[in-house]
Amino acid sequence: MKKFFTMFIAFIIIVPLSIIKGEEPKDPIAIAKKVIKEVTFKDGAEKDFWNNLKASQTLLAESEIKTGTKSLAAILFTDGSGTVTVRENSHLFIYGDKGDKKINNKNSFLEKGVIGFKVTKQKDDAFLISTPTAVASIRGSSGYVEFNEDSTFVFHLNDGSASIKLLIGEKTEQEIDEGYTLVVLSDGQVDYRAATSEEQSIFNDTMNLNNSKKIFINTPDGKVEIEYTE
Repeated sequence: MKKFFTMFIAFIIIVPLSIIKGEEPKDPIAIAKKVIKEVTFKDGAEKDFWNNLKASQTLLAESEIKTGTKSLAAILFTDGSGTVTVRENSHLFIYGDKGDKKINNKNSFLEKGVIGFKVTKQKDDAFLISTPTAVASIRGSSGYVEFNEDSTFVFHLNDGSASIKLLIGEKTEQEIDEGYTLVVLSDGQVDYRAATSEEQSIFNDTMNLNNSKKIFINTPDGKVEIEYTE
């Protein structure tokens, strides 16, 4: 009886302390829709360890994703606002604030590599993709973003509407037309032009998610389609 009483006292003391500290589980803001080969991630809540990313894995805000050679990960935001496809040898951070029905302040930060994007039409906040030298505000579009080791920034808009705010050089803002590409060099020089056939091919390859199987899983935000390879 004395042992039970001691355990009960410890329980009523520990539980309120955990509540006061705010140690409640966080809601995920994204889910891995498809994963191929070598993809690792750091969870937003536990940033000290890299783990293998698997299809259907949920991701918290501030999670990091890295892909190896000939690898990719398609990341779907749980409110259905958009999907980013992290191509090989890339490093991406995802951010956002989980609201009741949507994720606010969505921002995918590309440290290096290439990501494709497909974003549904945004009513309020733009869907942001940022790099160390530029920030893309996307409002219902598809295209790709590339950030190279020499700090060259490339933004290709296949369709929809978007604008780019430069963080270097003259720090101007540029509206992007469908079928156009913006290139920003490390010294701030800008080249805005109609997309080349090579850039269109890169976009097609970036969004290519063929040769996979599909399953559907239920999440707190509804049913999600997951693609995977065997």
